Amino acid sequence: MALPDETSRSGRLGRLEIPNRIAGKIATLLLLPLIVIGSLNAVLRSLGKHFDGIRASNAMLELQWHLYSIVFLLGGGYVLLRNGHVRVDVLYERISVRKRAWVDFLGSLLLLLPFSCSMIWVSIPWVAESWRRGEVSSDANGLPVAYLKTFVPVAFLLLALQALVMVAKQWNIIRSSQKETQHAA
Repeated sequence: MALPDETSRSGRLGRLEIPNRIAGKIATLLLLPLIVIGSLNAVLRSLGKHFDGIRASNAMLELQWHLYSIVFLLGGGYVLLRNGHVRVDVLYERISVRKRAWVDFLGSLLLLLPFSCSMIWVSIPWVAESWRRGEVSSDANGLPVAYLKTFVPVAFLLLALQALVMVAKQWNIIRSSQKETQHAA
């Protein structure tokens, strides 16, 4: 029986994972600038305590949290693809592969997909209004925020796509374990 990670690179399911693989790579590439900007902001803030006139700009501080937001939003579907999300259920690791497949199948189908679709539905008008108004941060030297808000529905679309892939993978595991059970009987 194939585990979820083993089937992810083959066939149609593998092709459906390409957007999340790309998003994961983009998120990874943004980590270095995020670290550099965050470090620079921290150094400038520290120097500003000792020297007048040295401080991080609002734009630099906002850029730091914009990059963090993008990394976080793009990383959600990729983390699900890699099965790297945190599990709270202490029983999950103790149950059979088939039962885990049922948990993941039902959780994705009944919780993750509806939630992701709802977030897409709710966020699109919010993003459209932000673009229409040309929304900019209210802070002095603030950055535009419409492009950042655009990542919210994109992130939930990626998450929903990966949830669909997960549903299909788990269904394949459930079906194949049923066939093995039938053949063993």
